Amino acid sequence: MNVKQIAVTVAVIVLIGFVVTTLKGGLLAEWIDQVWDKFMSLIDSTIR
Repeated sequence: MNVKQIAVTVAVIVLIGFVVTTLKGGLLAEWIDQVWDKFMSLIDSTIR
């Protein structure tokens, strides 16, 4: 995976998560933190 593919994948995940969270009335900030952590670990594993 290159950086563009990772960025597009994360953007799609964030968009889907935003819609689902909005429909369920959940905590968006908490969900964004989880996605960010997953994204950073994916970048870290890609670099190493």
